[in-house]
Amino acid sequence: CALPISSASAVLAPQRWAQLTEEERYAMKQAESFFQKKDYKAAKSAYEHFLQLYAKSTGASYALLMFAECTRQLGQVNGAAKEFRDVMDYYPDSPEAVDALYSVGVCYTQSGDADAAAAAFEKVVDTFPKSTAAVRAHWKLVGIYWGLKRQTKSLDHLRFLAEQQYTNVDGIRADAVQRYMWQLLYENKFGEAWDLASKSDAKDAPIHFASEAWNTMHNQHFGPIFGEAGAKKRPSIVQGRSEEHTSELQ
Repeated sequence: CALPISSASAVLAPQRWAQLTEEERYAMKQAESFFQKKDYKAAKSAYEHFLQLYAKSTGASYALLMFAECTRQLGQVNGAAKEFRDVMDYYPDSPEAVDALYSVGVCYTQSGDADAAAAAFEKVVDTFPKSTAAVRAHWKLVGIYWGLKRQTKSLDHLRFLAEQQYTNVDGIRADAVQRYMWQLLYENKFGEAWDLASKSDAKDAPIHFASEAWNTMHNQHFGPIFGEAGAKKRPSIVQGRSEEHTSELQ
């Protein structure tokens, strides 16, 4: 029934939709229709109308979350952050609480407050470690901490995403494995990079390993991540690969 919101991919679960009265469903459908059309001003008013009429509904926490998301979509990120906190305050045990907390981090990211964004995403990871929002939060933290030059923290989250088991969303696992393998190659940790390739793709590990070694030489994203130091590392990466894994690649 409901569309995912861009910041947290929340949806109203079918069983909760079934619990709504006919009147509640009609009001929610109106709000969802406006949201689908990207008429966020009208959608916000419709979600607010739902909340005014059905404050005790099983869909109220979702409507408040979407009300806040409309505010964010309208570019009012500071106001949206406060409204997402309202979801956590008024409905702390609802399924929307984790999405609201994640969305607070998104709002701070948009406003340019990297430290506040990191704090929100860290709280998602700590409070809801098994949620899909936590997976997304880990990935956000990789980029935030790297940008803040807190490389140890960035790599802690990257290592988790590359090595641990979790419900994969948005193709994050593949991106994390690639990015972490680049890091290992950059550090000339060829054995660990090979182990990661084997663990991630045992059947095609030689091809996977060779592909990422090639990417460190040619991929347009490697340079921006590692800068001039990365360019200087490239010859040693190729040499290390060829010396240590010639037999596996033949």
